[in-house]
Amino acid sequence: MPNRFLNLSAYAFVALDRLPARRDALYQTALACGIKGTVLLAKEGINLFVAGADSGAREWLARWRQEPPFAALDAKESGSPTLPFRHLRVKVKREIIRMDQAQVQPTAGRTRAVDAATLMRWLDAPHWRGRCFVFDGRETRGPDLAPACKA
Repeated sequence: MPNRFLNLSAYAFVALDRLPARRDALYQTALACGIKGTVLLAKEGINLFVAGADSGAREWLARWRQEPPFAALDAKESGSPTLPFRHLRVKVKREIIRMDQAQVQPTAGRTRAVDAATLMRWLDAPHWRGRCFVFDGRETRGPDLAPACKA
């Protein structure tokens, strides 16, 4: 069965204002374009996973890329033979990624990178010994990073 629907997945950490107005406009244009899925808005950005007929999904995305905060929105595309969502939800949230840490400001950019030697030195510190960490989806324990976090 050929892929009849275009799935769009995207997020962007951008400063947003007028959230209720943006929510309403996103909702109305999505309805008009036959879009289903979820769009989350917060002061620090947007996160979405939506789908629709190819032309409607592309039209909707192109419309929103005309808005300055979303101009660089990089959507990942995939196809599906059936519409993967039943409903359209556009929500305003307190945070896109809940951290409950006011000092974390995703729109300010990434933190500095840490080289492997520094990371190993940090993990080798006594206060980290025996604690579990998750790297690349693999659970590991302690400074030797041997798989052991099943306890």
